[in-house]
Amino acid sequence: VTGKQRLEKAQSAWAEYRETEAAFLCHHLAGGPYERMEYYAKLRKETDRRTRELMQSYEWLRQNAIKTQ
Repeated sequence: VTGKQRLEKAQSAWAEYRETEAAFLCHHLAGGPYERMEYYAKLRKETDRRTRELMQSYEWLRQNAIKTQ
């Protein structure tokens, strides 16, 4: 299994978690006018957090790959 395959599997699991968590956090608004807006806001917040996390991992890998050469 390659690193790319592992990342793809992790991202797929993360995306499912993100969508389920956003739906759960918005359940109190079910059927209301703000449900979809809040749902998408939660998706955006989690996506931004995951992007920062992946960028930090990438930077760490890049710096450590340079050190080992």
